Parts: sequence; structure tokens; C-alpha cells
Amino acid sequence: MIPSVDDSVGPALRARWVAAREQLGDSWVDLAIRPVVAAAAESESLSNLFPFTSMNRLCFSRCSDYPFTFDCPCIEATPTTYFVLATWAVGDERAPVLLETANANEAVAAVVANLPPDRSVWIGSADR
Repeated sequence: MIPSVDDSVGPALRARWVAAREQLGDSWVDLAIRPVVAAAAESESLSNLFPFTSMNRLCFSRCSDYPFTFDCPCIEATPTTYFVLATWAVGDERAPVLLETANANEAVAAVVANLPPDRSVWIGSADR
């Protein structure tokens, strides 16, 4: 049982985390993201959010379907560095960098430290 998550949402969260681990292959992006997926899955705060990837980023949403919420930080991976960004949203300008580190656990801790106060989750999109 996932703490603090409604029983109707818990199975969907667990399935999404399993899929996040299983979809990773051998590309440089997958190899770079794999350590932050593992660390994030161990975080109670992040395992209660829906994970998804967008390009070379591990992102988190309070809803299960696109369009996702924009209120959670994400982790952008390069072959040697993680950048914790204020949001996952893609635009003309890069989201503000909250942390640059080579350590997956530090990146995850920075995401947790910058999560929104409202962490309620639901099945569906941000458009509800």
C-alpha cells in the first residue's frame, strides 16, 4: 500500500513506477536516467507521484494522463550530470535550474525539497 494515496490511485501509481523502470533500454539517455528512476522510486514523496519521461528528463505529475501537471520539478540527465529543473514544461526558454549534480540521490532530494505543498494525485489529466 502506498501511504497517503487513495486506494483507487495506488495501483495506477505502482504500475507507472514499474513501467518507468522496465521501459529503460541501453541508450545513453536510458543509462543516464536509470539511477534517478531507482532513487526516486525509493522516495516516499516521489513514489506518490506519477513518473514520466520527456526527452532526457524524469518528470513527476500529480495526474496520471497528459496533459500532466506543471507544478513539480524534474531531473534532466546528461551522460555525466543531473540538472534539477523547476518544471518539466518545454518552452522557448529552459526552466530555472535548481541544482546541478553528478549524484542521483542529491538530485532526487532537490526535487523533494521543491515539491508543491499540494501533492494530491488523481487519475486523469490536468484538464480534469
